[in-house]
Amino acid sequence: MVRRFALPVVITVLFLSLASCDGLFNSEDSLSSADVEARVFKIVNDYRLRIGRNALAWNDAMADEERAHSQAMASGQVPIGHQGFEARIARISEIIPWSVISENVAFYGSAEDALDAWLKSPDHQVIIEGDYDLSGVGVAKNSSNSFYYISQMFLKRL
Repeated sequence: MVRRFALPVVITVLFLSLASCDGLFNSEDSLSSADVEARVFKIVNDYRLRIGRNALAWNDAMADEERAHSQAMASGQVPIGHQGFEARIARISEIIPWSVISENVAFYGSAEDALDAWLKSPDHQVIIEGDYDLSGVGVAKNSSNSFYYISQMFLKRL
């Protein structure tokens, strides 16, 4: 049994430059973080189905991990990125046997804009299109409520 995570891909972070993103501050102000989590999950699954991949099943434990990570990034406790990913993996490993696990991270004004940016990044796109069956999404707004920190974990069960 080989357990692995996509380290070269996982280290890549979608960091969107404020200077180059006209739509960054056009966030979906009327939506809660839970609403945006559901939208990210839905549009990622919709995309996967369009390209012939399986839809991912939602996992609450993974979402809780990603929610905490997004909140830590939004509050400035950790920089945008994958800091603490190994600890998140360790906690998930206690409850879900897995063979591959990855994570995408972004910050943007909407779920659709984040997915569009992920799909334009080969490292993020390969995760979205990968051989996974579970996912969890976590979203948190920054202190000025101008954009969302979005984290999504992808896992293939053993």
